[in-house]
Amino acid sequence: MRYTGTIILAIGVFFSTLVLAQDEKISPAEKITPVLPQAMGTSSKGPTETTPPVVSVDPGWASPNAGYEEGPLGVNAYQIGVGDVLDINVVKPIPITSRMTVTSDGTITFPYIGSVQARGHTLSQVQSEIQNRIGNYMDYPIVSVSLWEARSKKFTIYGQVIRPGAYPAEADMSLLRAISLAGGLSVPDATGVIKVLRQNKKTKSKSVIFDSDLTTVLNGKQDVLIEAGDTVVVTIDRFFIYGEVYHPGSYPLEAGMSLPNAITIAGGFAVNNAAGFIQSGSMGRVRLFRANPEADAVPVFESDINSILGSGRKISVHAGDTIVVSVDKFFVTGQVNRPGAYPVEEHMSLLDAISTAGGLTADASTGMIKLLRPKMDSASGPPLEVDVASVLNGTAPVVPIHASDNIVVTANNFYVYGEVSKPGMYSLESKTTALTAISIAGGFSRFGSASRVKVVRINEKTGGYETLKVNINEAVAGNSKADVMLMPGDIVVVSEGIF
Repeated sequence: MRYTGTIILAIGVFFSTLVLAQDEKISPAEKITPVLPQAMGTSSKGPTETTPPVVSVDPGWASPNAGYEEGPLGVNAYQIGVGDVLDINVVKPIPITSRMTVTSDGTITFPYIGSVQARGHTLSQVQSEIQNRIGNYMDYPIVSVSLWEARSKKFTIYGQVIRPGAYPAEADMSLLRAISLAGGLSVPDATGVIKVLRQNKKTKSKSVIFDSDLTTVLNGKQDVLIEAGDTVVVTIDRFFIYGEVYHPGSYPLEAGMSLPNAITIAGGFAVNNAAGFIQSGSMGRVRLFRANPEADAVPVFESDINSILGSGRKISVHAGDTIVVSVDKFFVTGQVNRPGAYPVEEHMSLLDAISTAGGLTADASTGMIKLLRPKMDSASGPPLEVDVASVLNGTAPVVPIHASDNIVVTANNFYVYGEVSKPGMYSLESKTTALTAISIAGGFSRFGSASRVKVVRINEKTGGYETLKVNINEAVAGNSKADVMLMPGDIVVVSEGIF
């Protein structure tokens, strides 16, 4: 009877345990469905030796990256890698919550059981491993394993994006989403090409599996799902501009870009005139070269600058185009306030050119202007030489300025040396004589002789010098024929003497 009572008591406790288990409620938020053990052990240690129950965990369990547990990267498909962050929760009988990163040796360390191999396993495999092993320390444990962050599964994006680099390969990652993660294009509205490279599982080499233009992808007309290990390369189309622009070089090509837009992006036409920009009427050429795969690049468009500025015609710029801007210029040197190179404008005259260069200096009022023109053709003729006075008073012929003309403005000077108070070079004014020149130089010194004055002049025919004697005493007495009218370059020499 004693044994019978013991058996009855044991049966009662067993059924009470079953009733309590059935009455215990599980929170709906946990979404856990226990599966009955496949076999119950018969060891004398009782239920603690039985196989722990396998738990089916809802894919979205306690994970901010729930997408990793669905679709192609589902619980039964996603293989854990080094660097992945896992959320592991023991719900019953002892609550344990742990977030851990898979170490470089592919393992994680969990309370009670120590090291667990995770690399190369799925989430459900790691869950089963932990649940089986921790069952040696507690009764019927319920374990969930979810992916917090997939650091091992990444794709790489390079090229013209704001933040190139490696990013997590989320489930159902579209190409447009990949570009967004990288901050978008570095140049908004740019055109270009986007490629996706994927590794061949057999050959281990990467090949292009997607190739399309950026506009099509950004408009949502073409897309591809990105997988872990993929490489995305974004290349923006560019055009090139050289010549007379402020910032020559290579620039991104935007959709619908026209030739004037391209010149504006390069800073506009480079000039140094007073206005600081090319005016309507300026002379020059703009040529657009387009690459031809079967031949050398040829100009597909050529026009003068004035037509570009004033025409409403739209010339489109394509990827790889080269724009060459050449502005017609003339050059001014010598006795002007701003010597340099200046753009040639329509109907520009010699006087206009000198005005553009800031006008004449004070020393050039009686000088000469020489115009040198490159011998472009047989009609160019010899250099033109006119005096400054005739240009200023309008009596000189109107001379149009051509591209590459060189204008040299020289001041008419004379020189006084010897026994004068202030020897040196002086500007030659109209009707300056030897007597006037000595007066300008401060007069005779205490040793200067009025009877020993001469003018040294270059002989244009022979190239040598000739000497002209001057009788200053007779010139002072009123004899104008005794004095000498000076010419540009003359040298007045006053020698030492008593009289």
